[in-house]
Amino acid sequence: KISNDGKNVSNESNKVSNAYSRFEKYLSMLEEAYLTDKFKKNIELVFDKSGTEKVFGQGDIMIWLKCSKSKATNIMNAMKAANVIEKVKGFGAGKYKFI
Repeated sequence: KISNDGKNVSNESNKVSNAYSRFEKYLSMLEEAYLTDKFKKNIELVFDKSGTEKVFGQGDIMIWLKCSKSKATNIMNAMKAANVIEKVKGFGAGKYKFI
């Protein structure tokens, strides 16, 4: 049982590195948009919660980052400016996902 727990821990570590390596492809796009390190960190947190498949909106960002509506709007606008998200139809207004 102890060795099984150890395997689970190492698998979890791989998942984290895989999530980071998936986000790395967006870093150059964020830098081209001249975003600050704080914006990049917040966008990475949003990516950690949503990945490339989950549809999200401003309200989700407010919950995930525990932030105000204006901050969530600024983060959404930064992601749009960097072209890392795309609008999704069929889920209501203001819904996006990572490209």
